[in-house]
Amino acid sequence: MDSESSSGTPTGVQHDVRKIRRSISSIYHDINNPISIVAGNTEILIEMAASAGLGSEFVDPLRDIDKATRQISEQVERLIEVQDLMPD
Repeated sequence: MDSESSSGTPTGVQHDVRKIRRSISSIYHDINNPISIVAGNTEILIEMAASAGLGSEFVDPLRDIDKATRQISEQVERLIEVQDLMPD
């Protein structure tokens, strides 16, 4: 790990695991919050485009953005799954 690690002692390992859990939580929130905004705004734009009768040349890229944000969101959720596998 880093210089703060206690060379594999049980207390040092527990400290390192806590740091990793905190880092995962921080990364999750730092990625998930902007992705949620992008996903929400994309959904609104898709609805507005449909209401305005805009063609696929406008709607298809929005759907691509929507699909990509869902994929990122799924991967970020996997971080929490990994975190849940770690001891407290």
